[in-house]
Amino acid sequence: MPGKSKKSNPSLSATSSAPATLSPPGTVSEPSSTISTPCTCLCTKHKEDIAELVKGVQAFFTQVQENMKVMASNITDITQHSKTITSTTVSHARELKSLSNITQALPKAEERTDDIEKSLAQLKAKTQSRLTSLDTGLAQLKTTLNEKIRTLENIAATSIPSPSPNTPTNKAQIIEDEIKDLNRRIRANNIVIHGLENSSTVDCLKQADEFFQNHLKLKIPILQSYRLGSHLSTNGRTPPLLVILSSLTSKLEIFKRCKQLSGTKFSIRDDLSIEERRERNRKLPIYKQLKSQNNHVRFRGAELYVNGKIRIC
Repeated sequence: MPGKSKKSNPSLSATSSAPATLSPPGTVSEPSSTISTPCTCLCTKHKEDIAELVKGVQAFFTQVQENMKVMASNITDITQHSKTITSTTVSHARELKSLSNITQALPKAEERTDDIEKSLAQLKAKTQSRLTSLDTGLAQLKTTLNEKIRTLENIAATSIPSPSPNTPTNKAQIIEDEIKDLNRRIRANNIVIHGLENSSTVDCLKQADEFFQNHLKLKIPILQSYRLGSHLSTNGRTPPLLVILSSLTSKLEIFKRCKQLSGTKFSIRDDLSIEERRERNRKLPIYKQLKSQNNHVRFRGAELYVNGKIRIC
């Protein structure tokens, strides 16, 4: 208030009146003990908390990094697995497409199979009919030839011999020559297989067919086949197998491949009459002698050929 003098505070005045002291550079003035102790404890505690927080954050980030590496590896595996699945799916799709094509083609294949079976049945029927007709024709031909042979034999038996033995063209000789010629024609398409064991389960026709296929690699039409003589001859050997072929061409084809039987127990020969076999056996020593002299020697029936020319002996 005006007119009253203000009382001065002695503590304030003393403080303000005292001169301020400045610390030298580089030194920090230590605060009074009554004020600095609580602040120091508080700052230390905060530092420790902050350090623990930083450690926790670092550990968290380390764990996050490890988890991210694991996740990256898993993503790589998943990607590769996905590629494998994609490739497998494409392969399965192709297989399914192939199966679909096969399924679609099955009806056509079945139709084709039916057509083939029908064609085979027709071919089998035609072949069977042809074989039947061949058998019939062969039987008729054989009967006719046998009748002619018997007729000629009767004529030869009842004919009067020529008084002149030096005359080569007598009636009996002509008839005998005709009989021999007919006999050769009957045997022209025949062959004889030696060394082929007899079978109780397979007939002679099938046995001959299997022999040609297995040893000569040939499929030859056979008209008839049977054993010559009993099932077992007196010397313990199996009797030879006579095979009647359908044509002379088949016989020549068989003889061309007889070299394949070299070194085996099998042999194939002409079907000769008893007289021709005797004549061949008589000439056999001459054959062996000429063969040892590096000549080209072979039999044609009972005739001996040397270097392409007939040998009279």
